[in-house]
Amino acid sequence: MATDHATTHGRDRLPRWARAADVLASALVLLGLWASLHPIRGEVLGIPIQVQRWWRLLIAASVVAAARHAAVPVPSLLARVVEACLRARSLWRAIGAVAPVVVCTRLLVLLVGYFAVVTVGLRSEAPPGMGQRAGPELPLRWDAGWYLGIASEGYDWTGSVRDQQTLNFFPAFPMATRFVSWAIRARSVPASAVQPWVGTVLSMVAFLIACVYLYQMVAREHGADAAGGAVLLLATYPFALFYSAAYPEALFLASAVGAWYHLQRGQAAPAAIWGLVAGLSRPNGGLLTAPLAVLLLRERRRALPLYVAALAPISGTLLYSAWAYRLTGHPFVWAELQRSAFLRTYRGIGDSLGGPLGAILRDGFIAYVRRSPWELMNLGPALLGIAAIVPVTIRLGLAAGVFLAITVFVPLLNGGLVSMGRYTAVLFPMFVWLALLVPPQGRALVAACFALCQGVLASLFFTWWPVF
Repeated sequence: MATDHATTHGRDRLPRWARAADVLASALVLLGLWASLHPIRGEVLGIPIQVQRWWRLLIAASVVAAARHAAVPVPSLLARVVEACLRARSLWRAIGAVAPVVVCTRLLVLLVGYFAVVTVGLRSEAPPGMGQRAGPELPLRWDAGWYLGIASEGYDWTGSVRDQQTLNFFPAFPMATRFVSWAIRARSVPASAVQPWVGTVLSMVAFLIACVYLYQMVAREHGADAAGGAVLLLATYPFALFYSAAYPEALFLASAVGAWYHLQRGQAAPAAIWGLVAGLSRPNGGLLTAPLAVLLLRERRRALPLYVAALAPISGTLLYSAWAYRLTGHPFVWAELQRSAFLRTYRGIGDSLGGPLGAILRDGFIAYVRRSPWELMNLGPALLGIAAIVPVTIRLGLAAGVFLAITVFVPLLNGGLVSMGRYTAVLFPMFVWLALLVPPQGRALVAACFALCQGVLASLFFTWWPVF
């Protein structure tokens, strides 16, 4: 999306040593206030620490602050504290705006899925032992089993790229699930009972982070009304059901929006961290480098750290590829597995879209729905994503259009319509464009239609119909 040209006040002009001095002075003040109420006694790396005269800490803080302000008087420490408070206030306002939408939609997907399982029942082709309870087996649907398997057992290699195996799936989400599960589970509870729901909750939290970032970014450029509309349409989109599943879509969305947000504001370090997570989240995550680079080039940014940050997504993909190469001897084993074992091969636009559209024209829409309902389920989102590329580019900028193009066409040309609904769920510029296009009174109707379809897809997903 278009970048705002506002600078980050004095923070970018402040030398690093002065920032460190501000941090030290602030820490000394906080420690001094704490020591005035509770004397500090402890040990750090075997060295005894004891603070009884709290006022000495305040004197030390004053000396550090005076030296800093004598060398760099502007911006002052007080001004930076006020600025930080204003940013925190803006953050809490964004959280308050998006949290009700996120919590309601994510929990409703799980509720609909559970009731579908206990009423309609699982499809006969569902794996044995899946059960009909709201226990740890409920999140084990389709690719969630692969990711949770990695979180539990790690990666393995059978020696053949023709075998479906875990190396096809990128590590950021399963490793995060593994770490959080290790951090919170009780010793008496097996990991298999904890990780499915940890992965699900982690996905929901990542979606909340993505929505907070998106709200702040859109509100700054287009106003709070458009920001709220974009979050509402994103959360109710039919294939947003995967933000309530143990899938990496929410983590990728959060990392993509987070990298975009920080890069717009010239903050290289957080942009690089989020970009690295994006590249480690899923096979096409590294392609995020392209729109981020376009974002910088269009704005004629000259800071080298920002361009290094823009390269973080592809660096994440190369990092995983290097690790996989050490394990298997194949430089891009995950791409070979996609082609040989998971049958995601190049098909071309004529095969991917021409075949289904030709069948509709030849046999009629009703006949096509009866014969290929699952294909139609992914055809609609693919066409919506393609149709949005040009207007998104015109309205929100070239970088946003590039993001849509690579996110839609790369999987479409390498695998056809399979999972295209899920791939389009992360097209956050498309939902910003829709929020700007549809008047406020019409968004509720669009969101209601989206949510109805999301409920239908959730019931199919949790009862093991091919929604993946």
